[in-house]
Amino acid sequence: MIHAMSPRSIDNLIYTMNIDQPYDYDPIPNSSYANNSGFRLLSVFPQRSECDDIQCALKTTMFDNHLVYQVLSYTWGSSALLKKITVDNKPMFIRENLFQFLKVFQASKRCILPLWVDQICINQDDISERNTQVQLMGRIYSCASLVIVWLGKASERRMAAVDAIRTVHEQRKLGLSLSICQRDRQLVEALLNNSYFTRL
Repeated sequence: MIHAMSPRSIDNLIYTMNIDQPYDYDPIPNSSYANNSGFRLLSVFPQRSECDDIQCALKTTMFDNHLVYQVLSYTWGSSALLKKITVDNKPMFIRENLFQFLKVFQASKRCILPLWVDQICINQDDISERNTQVQLMGRIYSCASLVIVWLGKASERRMAAVDAIRTVHEQRKLGLSLSICQRDRQLVEALLNNSYFTRL
């Protein structure tokens, strides 16, 4: 018996099939493991329109004095909702918080430099690789040209809190007495309650 399926049902079926099949990583060469110096970097292709999918490429590299890359510091967030991106023309499913960052990153000038982000650059299903890469994280962070801190999607309150912090920082640099109004103090306190600062 043949059952007709709606396009939505077909999309849901394909989504379910894909999400059960993890991205197929190319292994980091054993020679790199021996030197504890091999790791992957993610290139995010620039956004051409708001409807563009997130298209990326992964490349294994080595520590080098001329290597320029960025590192993302963020929280993984809930695994309840996964989002699809494309890596090396293959689907990969990531958590919502990282997806939101990549949407912003893709539309920014920063995407011209490769990015290290643990959720993608480490094969989380390979325990041996994961353990080795975790040992490298200190070096990966310290050798990066820039560490990007992602606190979530921008909002007026969040941006006002950042402005208040900048103002206090400038006051301290100039040797002035620190002054912050009650409203700004509340905004900064709310920002510091972000899960990024309370995860440990």
